[in-house]
Amino acid sequence: MFAGRISEAEKSAHYNLADAYVMPSSGEGFGIVLIEAAACGVPVVGSCVDGSREALLGGRLGRLVDPNRPGELVDAILAALRARGRSRRNAEIEVFSSDNFKRRVAAWIGQMVHAAEPLRLC
Repeated sequence: MFAGRISEAEKSAHYNLADAYVMPSSGEGFGIVLIEAAACGVPVVGSCVDGSREALLGGRLGRLVDPNRPGELVDAILAALRARGRSRRNAEIEVFSSDNFKRRVAAWIGQMVHAAEPLRLC
């Protein structure tokens, strides 16, 4: 389905209309849309050869396939469609929550500040 541009307010409603979200690309960057679909509880199929791997936490948030293997893709899509009725929001999606993001940024800043402190020899 190609719905065109969807407002932020309508996105979750559109994801929830889907039986599955499938994006088996070979050149996608991080793939925020994969996270959005997973956050809505939609079964997700992404690629194991691009940034989808990180967005799907190595397969913990969705199925990863090699986009050059059609049989693997078909199997993953069929599994996602079978899972749709049983799917629920995966708790691991919280890795990408605002609070966790803030904690990671604060920790990174703390590491950078600590690394920049002058070395005291006395």
